[in-house]
Amino acid sequence: MRTRGYVISFTDDEGLNLVGSSWTRGLAIHPFVTILIAIALGFAFLKHEKGPILASAASLLTLFFAVIAFIIDIAFFAKVSHAAHNIVSEAGGYTRPGPGLYGNISFLAALASETAGWSRYTKELRIEGVNPKRLTDASKEEISKFIPSALESLGALRTVIWREGNGIDNPPIFTTTIIKFLDSLKYLDALELLHVGRRVLTLPHLSGVRSLKLIDPAHEQALTGTLLAPVVQVIQHSRILSCLHLPNWDIITSEVWDTLRRERIRLAELHANDSANNSLLAYLDSYAELKHLILPLLDHGRGIGKAQVEWLFERILPQHAESIKTLVCTSELEGLPVWSFGPHSYAAVVRLQNLLRLQMTVSLADIADSSTK
Repeated sequence: MRTRGYVISFTDDEGLNLVGSSWTRGLAIHPFVTILIAIALGFAFLKHEKGPILASAASLLTLFFAVIAFIIDIAFFAKVSHAAHNIVSEAGGYTRPGPGLYGNISFLAALASETAGWSRYTKELRIEGVNPKRLTDASKEEISKFIPSALESLGALRTVIWREGNGIDNPPIFTTTIIKFLDSLKYLDALELLHVGRRVLTLPHLSGVRSLKLIDPAHEQALTGTLLAPVVQVIQHSRILSCLHLPNWDIITSEVWDTLRRERIRLAELHANDSANNSLLAYLDSYAELKHLILPLLDHGRGIGKAQVEWLFERILPQHAESIKTLVCTSELEGLPVWSFGPHSYAAVVRLQNLLRLQMTVSLADIADSSTK
């Protein structure tokens, strides 16, 4: 049987076709494999005594050709990627295999018109960054036209994860639209914002949040009290909050801990890059059953009293001993080893019966020199 492959129009400056029909001809194996699957299935239902043997043989034959089809797909993918790269490499560009831009615009248009089932059933929205340099003015305008309606159509949305950053940021017009959408939300189960220092959110209506994660891996200087008031407001309206992840704010977040204690919210997971102020310790001491406690860089170079250290290791940890599975408690400076694992914290740590992950700094003063023994 002779098959004809189709031609993909990848041509270089000299007019040479980089992906010819010989590369697509092998794709005809896919319908052949499909026929073999149907034959094997038919043999499996055959009541003849040789039916199982024939089904097994057909299945093995199908497996053999399926592996060949997979190898052909990989080779074809590599060829197309290489051909596309060759075309743009001389101009200093690069290619990345994936959905095309106009495919994404069509997706946004379908969401905006609410003609697709995605609008009614989508539970999670992930927002990634796109380099503005890769978008033409026309495409920016067309996308901007659909984004507001597309976001508003997601009536069943329960989780929003906004993770742009690291030099890949959306154009300002997109960011403004997304912020306006988030500020209009009334109910969410989970909200996660990466590089939160760049966002100016108010979240005036948001409530019922179970997980709130504000992450800033770069510790940007822009982190001030801008988001403190919105966070406190969300906490006040989210009595079922169980997971809280706060960034390295340049301010004391006593108001957050006082609100949690006042509203009697019992977090199961707490990740706070904050100093060990009395408000934080008082909140941790106000209840039991905490499962994940992550407090990196507790001191931030600020003065830490002995009373606070004893408060954590002698009262708080024993109170949560039966529930804690994760404990991260590290000191920022070698000269301030008060949060380290040593004689003063050993008794509290060994009582953590269900501990699965432990990360603590170790003071050099507590490490015995084997040469002296």
